[in-house]
Amino acid sequence: MKLKSLFRRLNSAMTGGTRLSRRLRRRSCQGTTIQPLESRTLLASVMDSGNGTLSIDLSAGERLKVVSNGTGYSFVSTTQTFTDNGVDDPDDFTGFDTDTLGLIGLAQYTSVSITDSGAGASVQLLDSGVNAYVHDFEITLDDGAFGQSIVFDGGAHFGNHSLTANSDRSIQLFTGTNLTTVDGDIILKGVNTGDATGALRGVALVAASITTSGTGDILFNGIATGAGPASDRRIGISLQGASIISSTGTATSAGRISLNGVGGACIDFNFGVVLGDATAVSSVMGDILITGRGGDGTGIQNYGVRLANGVTI
Repeated sequence: MKLKSLFRRLNSAMTGGTRLSRRLRRRSCQGTTIQPLESRTLLASVMDSGNGTLSIDLSAGERLKVVSNGTGYSFVSTTQTFTDNGVDDPDDFTGFDTDTLGLIGLAQYTSVSITDSGAGASVQLLDSGVNAYVHDFEITLDDGAFGQSIVFDGGAHFGNHSLTANSDRSIQLFTGTNLTTVDGDIILKGVNTGDATGALRGVALVAASITTSGTGDILFNGIATGAGPASDRRIGISLQGASIISSTGTATSAGRISLNGVGGACIDFNFGVVLGDATAVSSVMGDILITGRGGDGTGIQNYGVRLANGVTI
C-alpha cells in the first residue's frame, strides 16, 4: 500500500468520526453493536522460530489458497505478497515477495499454523488430488471473512496427520470435497459470530464426504450466528446433498464421530444439527454422538436435531 494512500486513510479516520461510527454500526437480533477498527498488516508474514512449526499470519482481507503437490505445498494469496519474518532456512521456500509461496523443504517442519492478524481473512484448501498432506495443519481465524471464512473444495488427505480448523465465521465443504484421515483427527469448529450478510451456519457440508479409516476422530462443533436482521435457518451443523461422514476402522480404538451443534437465535427453523435428504453418518466400530440444541427462536421448529427423509445413521 502506498504511504500517501495510508496517510489519507488515517486522516479520514481521525477527522470523520461521525461518519465512521455510522459505518461501524451493525443491526442485530440482540440490538445495535459497534465494532472497533482492526489493526492492519500489509503483508502475509511467514516465520518458524526454529520450533518445527511453520506459521503464516494473514493480513486484513487476505484470501489464501492452499494445495499439496506431494513434495511440498503451494500457498497463493489473491491480495498480498509473502514476507520472510524469520524462517530458519529461506532456501526451503520459493516465492518470497510474491503472491505465491512454495514450501519445498518439508523435513524440518512437523506442523503448519495459519492465523489472522487483520479482519476479513479467509482460507481455502483446494483439490490436491492424490497428493497427501504430510504435516499437521491448524487454521485459526479469529476475525474471518463474512460468509465462509474456511472452505474446502476438492480432495485433501491427511493420513496420520491432523487437520484442525477454527473460525468465528462459517466453515464450508463444497460439492465433491473429500477429506480423509487414518490416525489423524479432523476437527472443524465454526463458532459463527457473523451477521446475516454472510452464511448463517457454523459448519456446513454440501455433497461432501469425510472418512477416517483408523484411530483418527471426526469432531464437529458448530454454532450458528444470532447476529444481523431477523431471519430463519440459523443452523449449527448442516449436512446436505447426500453428504457422508464415516468411520471405517475395525479395531476397538477406531475413530469416533461427534457432531455438536447449536442453532442461532431468531425466528424459525434454527436447528442445532440438520441431516438433510439421503445423508449418512456411519461407523463400523467407533462411537457416534450427535448432540444438538435448537436456537432461541420466536417461531416454529427450533429443534436440537432434525433428520430428513432417507437419512442413515
